[in-house]
Amino acid sequence: MYAKCGSIKKAFQVFKTANHKDLLCYSTMIAAFANHGLGQDAISLFDEMHRAKVRPDGVAFLGVLSACNHGGLVHEGKWYFKQMTEAFGIQPSEKHYACMVGLLGRVGCLEEAHDLIGSMPMGPTSVVWGALLAACAVNCNIQLAETAAAELFKSEPDNSGNYILLSNIYAASGQWHDVAKVRAMIREKRVRKNRGSSWFELGSVVHEFVMGDVSHSESDNIYLILNLLGEDMKLSGYVIDAKKNDFLPLSTSCHYFSSSCNDVEDVSEA
Repeated sequence: MYAKCGSIKKAFQVFKTANHKDLLCYSTMIAAFANHGLGQDAISLFDEMHRAKVRPDGVAFLGVLSACNHGGLVHEGKWYFKQMTEAFGIQPSEKHYACMVGLLGRVGCLEEAHDLIGSMPMGPTSVVWGALLAACAVNCNIQLAETAAAELFKSEPDNSGNYILLSNIYAASGQWHDVAKVRAMIREKRVRKNRGSSWFELGSVVHEFVMGDVSHSESDNIYLILNLLGEDMKLSGYVIDAKKNDFLPLSTSCHYFSSSCNDVEDVSEA
């Protein structure tokens, strides 16, 4: 409860007060750390669970792999994925594979991620192909994006997000003819996009925000603060990627991505 409400410190305080920490207790706290981007804390807790002689199951491994994914911890992720099968005899599910595909894609190892999908004992589902498509969007890999999108269009023909993501990848590469083709597919299949929205509670009042909506009474002040945050990000060393209308750190380097793939053991043997 505390973790889902964003109070990760309180969640950990409750965890520490438990007299007998079982598998469920450990797995829940590991997942909480992972969801809050605290990869190292999740890994440390997983190792503590092992030292406490609590045998992990697939859910616990999913939590630690998710932590590695969020933190870009490639070495650690490959190690735990290998240990899951070799040391504990747990067969990875599609969610475990999706975590690994997302992790490899995060550091630009898209071909390795694609090979991993090909090695899956079960047929890859939309969860796995979706992870690959998202990774292709980050790295602007059109060829693999088309492969992943084609599979997603078969399994999720009404999911507007897949079409939009592929369209954005084409747009980022300046392939406007392909962008038009994707938009034509959306019209032809009558795919409808749900408008993004979010809610939060402040002073016992629930505020709702919908994409493109400026009806909130404080909209002018909200957008003023957002613009100021954008300026602060620029001053802190971030630049706008004009193709994606997004902020990128100046230290982002494709050389780092390629070297990371070469320095890590091959996961396909696991």
